[in-house]
Amino acid sequence: MKLLILIIALTMVSPLALGQSTASADGDWAERFAPMHWLTKRCWKATFPDGVTTDQHCFGYQYGDKFIHDSHVVTGPNPTYRGQTLYAWDAENEQITYWYWTNLGSYSTGVMHVMEDGALYSPERHVADDGTITELRSVWRYDGDSSFTSTQQQKVDGQWQAVWEIVYHDIRRNQAADVSVLKDSNGLVFTRYHNESHDLIKLGGDGNVVAITDSAATDWVYAGGAEPLFVSRRGVPKGERGYLLYRLRADGSFKRAFDHLLSDSAVSLSRDGRRYAVAMHDGNDTELWLVNVESGHADRLTDNACKDTDPNWSASDEWLVYRSDCGGASDIWRMRLADGHVEQLTSNASNDGELGYGGEGPPRYSPDGQTIAWMSHDGDWEIALMDADGSNQRQLTNNDVNDSFPAWSPSGQLIAFNSDRDGNEEIYVIDVTSRNVSRMTFTPEPEYAPVFISP
Repeated sequence: MKLLILIIALTMVSPLALGQSTASADGDWAERFAPMHWLTKRCWKATFPDGVTTDQHCFGYQYGDKFIHDSHVVTGPNPTYRGQTLYAWDAENEQITYWYWTNLGSYSTGVMHVMEDGALYSPERHVADDGTITELRSVWRYDGDSSFTSTQQQKVDGQWQAVWEIVYHDIRRNQAADVSVLKDSNGLVFTRYHNESHDLIKLGGDGNVVAITDSAATDWVYAGGAEPLFVSRRGVPKGERGYLLYRLRADGSFKRAFDHLLSDSAVSLSRDGRRYAVAMHDGNDTELWLVNVESGHADRLTDNACKDTDPNWSASDEWLVYRSDCGGASDIWRMRLADGHVEQLTSNASNDGELGYGGEGPPRYSPDGQTIAWMSHDGDWEIALMDADGSNQRQLTNNDVNDSFPAWSPSGQLIAFNSDRDGNEEIYVIDVTSRNVSRMTFTPEPEYAPVFISP
């Protein structure tokens, strides 16, 4: 079965080509990647002959248009298989070359060609984690607009043998979000990585998708509501460390909340609308502050040698839940604002060495204040729930993919999150009771950190 998964993976790795391009070393990047252009900014999906296993790839340009990146996932009755491919222009030999690596520890490198009839072709030499070499070759023929056919062969005892012929479809054009699941809100706002920057995107309750920002400012949305909150580098003086906080209006415009520079951390508006909870740098530490909405006056809340980040208000405004490494690793804590009493709610040893996000979080109170959602690490990221006092900890998602950055809907019935379960970071919502999952976005660009817009 491992060989079957390998062949499935390489079906999508090998058949890309440049061939007869005459681009010079200092020519136009678009010309260099012209034979692959029809693949980019699209996600393609096929079902294999067993009728169960599916293969999905999402192609997009990286660093402007200087590279092409492909994020790949195979799903079916066996454990999920994942791979990443980076395509680059080899200026010395005037051709496209690629590097491919997988979650199994295997890898490939290769060069692409264009056949006389325009089909894309490349032989493939794949090295498994145990050193086993498999020779494959594939041909892609673009069927026009929204599909292409892939023919796969494998070399066995010196002879090429047919493996299969399958058709990939552009799922961006064949699928759309069922926005009816968002009926208790006015839609979602999330962050999309596009053109080397993070921009804000709105998916309205009517299904319309609108780009709210499109700049090099780096915008990241952190809190939902009638006016979602996002942090941005826009307006930050050159050379200064930190981010500014903005409020997003219903008409798509936005205004700066205050002039304090924040750390890269979740922010939260109290339920009474009077105070922001934020995190700001203090030397090498990060501390929590409360900022008055009207005056912008900031009062320090924590003062220690720890990194305290990602605060979130309880429904009663009596507690803040947040992340802190005061216990040695980043875990979930809560503070009673009346007297400063703190309690550590999680202690997950599997998070201690996690080098990406780094520990548990960010925590989010449910609208009724009875439940906390957060992302927990068990080898991959899962959405987890616990009661407000830290008891009854349980996983809402449980799989071998990354589910991250949960946010509650206004009714508390849904949680939005981003996940790479379909090969690319996309936006999903899950029903907390039934655990039914609905996919909300279908784009090749990675998308993160959704929040709900309140009616």
